[in-house]
Amino acid sequence: MGQRRTGEVVVALSGDVMLGRLVNETIRERGFAHPWGDILPVIKDSDAFLINLECALTSHAQHWTNGEEKAFYFRADPAVVRTLQIARVDFVSLANNHASDFETEGLLETVRVLDGAGIAHAGAGPDLAGASRPATIKVNSYRIAVIAYTDYPVAWAAEPSRPGVNYTKVSTHPKHMGKISDAITAARGLADLVIFTIHWGPNMVSRPSGVQGLRARRHRCRRRCLLGPQRSRRARNRDLAGETDSLRYRRLRRRLRHRSLSAKRSLGFVSATCAPSRDRRDRADSCKDRPYAG
Repeated sequence: MGQRRTGEVVVALSGDVMLGRLVNETIRERGFAHPWGDILPVIKDSDAFLINLECALTSHAQHWTNGEEKAFYFRADPAVVRTLQIARVDFVSLANNHASDFETEGLLETVRVLDGAGIAHAGAGPDLAGASRPATIKVNSYRIAVIAYTDYPVAWAAEPSRPGVNYTKVSTHPKHMGKISDAITAARGLADLVIFTIHWGPNMVSRPSGVQGLRARRHRCRRRCLLGPQRSRRARNRDLAGETDSLRYRRLRRRLRHRSLSAKRSLGFVSATCAPSRDRRDRADSCKDRPYAG
């Protein structure tokens, strides 16, 4: 990723990582590192790697249904968590429309598997408190908090005494916007940088909807990175480890320029760079958009 300044931190942000179905079968034949291809050195050059895990890691084979079949159900063997460890994944978002593909049992086993592997996660859990709790990771001298939401499916929404995902309606209404703003404000007390990620919007479209753009603009502020929308992508522009396309990159880069971070796209994921400052309170504000060699 080129020459770094002393103390600079590079965070790699990936889109959907799906390790189920034929990928799971291929891993059995070719090994845990195979899905990453030749981008592992690039990934490992970052200080932290954050992904959206678009499958359950479970041996529970009964898939979820509400009376109608979903188009896709994604499940990988629990042992496939080794694929994430090989890439040094630090954080996994479970706030998406596949976390509970294999019922509550599959979701909770996924949580246990990630815990056992030492991988931080957010966006789903055994109850609403667990699903909405931000994950915190330490990257060198920085503390990073990650908040994860999804706008679908509402049937999987976690409740005070029910497992599920951290659901929010895509709306600029204060009832919904206020909840997210409060969560971000609370997370600021835990970390130097807050990353807010949401799995939202329709599949196979070339750009976010109007309400997505409006909502993204309203969430811009200092010391926060907005990652998403994760389900708006061009059908022809898929990458190996997810669906981070040029649209997402351009929007992320514009949003971060001269704020908390700078961003670059490299081999299918976005990396955000934060430079150090003498005062921890000013760390995020010292981050500037700058070109990378390589």
